[in-house]
Amino acid sequence: MRISPARGRSVSVGRTRRARSLVAAALVCVLSIAVTARGEEPLRIGKINIVTEDVYTEQEAAKGAAYGLVNTLHVQTRASVIHKMLLFDEGDLYVPSRLAETERNLRKLNFIQSASVVAGEPHDGVVDVTVVTQDAWSTEPGGSVGSAGGGTSGSASVRETNFLGFGKELTVEYASDPDRTGLGFQYEDPALFGNYWRANFGMANNSDGKTSKFLVERPFYSFATTSSVRALASDQTQETRVYENGEVASLFKEETKSYVLSAGRALSASDALAQRLTLGFQFDESKFAPVVGEPSATLPEDREFRYVVADYEFAVNKFRKLNFVSRDLRYEDFRVGTQINLRAGISPTAFGVDETTGLLGFAISRGFEPGPNTLLLARLSWESRIGATNSNEIIGGDFRFIRRTEAAHPHALVGRVNIISGNDLDGEKQFFADGDTGLRAYRLHAFSGDSSLIMNLEERLFLGRELWQVLSPGVAVFVDAGNAANGSDAFDPGNLHFDAGFGLRIGVSRTPRNIFRLDFAYAFDPDPLGNQGWLVSFSGSQAF
Repeated sequence: MRISPARGRSVSVGRTRRARSLVAAALVCVLSIAVTARGEEPLRIGKINIVTEDVYTEQEAAKGAAYGLVNTLHVQTRASVIHKMLLFDEGDLYVPSRLAETERNLRKLNFIQSASVVAGEPHDGVVDVTVVTQDAWSTEPGGSVGSAGGGTSGSASVRETNFLGFGKELTVEYASDPDRTGLGFQYEDPALFGNYWRANFGMANNSDGKTSKFLVERPFYSFATTSSVRALASDQTQETRVYENGEVASLFKEETKSYVLSAGRALSASDALAQRLTLGFQFDESKFAPVVGEPSATLPEDREFRYVVADYEFAVNKFRKLNFVSRDLRYEDFRVGTQINLRAGISPTAFGVDETTGLLGFAISRGFEPGPNTLLLARLSWESRIGATNSNEIIGGDFRFIRRTEAAHPHALVGRVNIISGNDLDGEKQFFADGDTGLRAYRLHAFSGDSSLIMNLEERLFLGRELWQVLSPGVAVFVDAGNAANGSDAFDPGNLHFDAGFGLRIGVSRTPRNIFRLDFAYAFDPDPLGNQGWLVSFSGSQAF
């Protein structure tokens, strides 16, 4: 028997099946403890049964010829691809948390719309495991159009997220936003050389420059992973704009290069928590030049760093799985376990740079569960250079509240407070409060500075099921408040700007791009250019 997320079924049925799976897992854990207490061999993984389902199951496809045609045109994921993503194999010790972690990893793949990894009843000292995945429609011709804060962006592309059923992603895209247009190509592979060897190659020729990226890595893909490696090379040339009072104050050419080579080792690795140390070399270079016709631009100082970097990570394996928050029918995994990241680096003159520069930073995140369907998620971070002309010190905080209500039409109250405080920033660095950062009734770059504060509160109401096995509609009402300015002015309550509005949320559960958002927001006070009133924005993702 398999248990999978409900699609087009009643929410009560989904809860019953999930309850049964939790009871079965609890029984298996109790039996494992009892067996160990008697001195017997612990349970091991028996037979692994991998079931890959098409975009529509046989029962779903039987409801209309169009569904069967979709399956015929779609190349189904090969079982060998799913097998590469498993964190266990036949004969391994049975560890329930590795099944849950495998399920989370499978849900992250763009070509998978749902996944379940379920253990059967113990027999003869083993536990058989059934892995069931259902594909998302993987070929996306066309593209997207989005508008935020009065600025429109769009793309025309051909994207295949599951090339020939092997899980490889190929994208050719023409994109346009308020700053640039460009034609690009990207290849992404979640298993280039084998299990969890990830690769990402891309390049683009834009109206204001070029970009290229080369990444190969085998990250810490599970809590029990003992090592990692990473190689990254990126090069980007573009025209950068610095804004003041909603208008371009300076325009200049920026060229950035970055090269990273690192390797990590787990100091302790278990299915409950992990401690990891990563050592590496990082080369960063930024150069600036005037744009033809803009001779009066204020140029930031050129920078070059050659760091030896050490990263430490502490992470607790604790997550909460919920749907009907940001992705309607499809489940999301929210980290509630403590995670701490520390970073220290040095770029000495012995490496050929003009002055010795230090690098320090930390980030800590933690989730809290005050109720069965309530989450509080908090993250604090700080980073700074030491000894450089600009310290580029940035303090950040992100706090989120989620209260999910079970009902015939599920709804979620979601709130966010995002704080950024910068000090002695690099010349091209600034933060915004506008339609693209969460202040939805205000145009792009409306408010800018070295610090920002954004607050959002949104009630999302979902239909709770699919229409025609394609769409899952919903509605939302929201209020936003925020500001961006220099120094403490960004956080002064008297300087906050407010808006409120409503919107539509259309879930397209059979595709990688799961949500379409359309918002109508009203600004209660004018921006620096005098704009005030209603603003319409739409996008392929939630506003926050």
